[in-house]
Amino acid sequence: VISKLSTTLLSFYGIATFVGAGCHILFTDTDRLNGLGFRSLWRLTGGAVAVGGAVIGALATEMAKLSNSEISSSFFLVPVIPHFVWLLWSLFFVTAICLGLFSMKVPACDLFLVAATYPFP
Repeated sequence: VISKLSTTLLSFYGIATFVGAGCHILFTDTDRLNGLGFRSLWRLTGGAVAVGGAVIGALATEMAKLSNSEISSSFFLVPVIPHFVWLLWSLFFVTAICLGLFSMKVPACDLFLVAATYPFP
């Protein structure tokens, strides 16, 4: 499960990087940055970064399960957050990004804003 989640995380990072790079190549003037094409692709980029945070949380859940199964005594158990929490996490942030609610109105800052949520998972 951990290897599949790791592959998923790298896939979302790849999508964000590829689409973000395409935006930088295709949309060079500021007038086009306000267009539907750029905004749609940038939401895809931001959404992929946002889902990355949920995948990191899912990885933490799996590692916590693994850690708890290897402990012979109940001295210290790592809290396990259910996977549905990470699904809700990604749905919340992707919806907020698509609605324009989670934006600094400057494209590069949007990705930093989304990535700033990574420490929570």
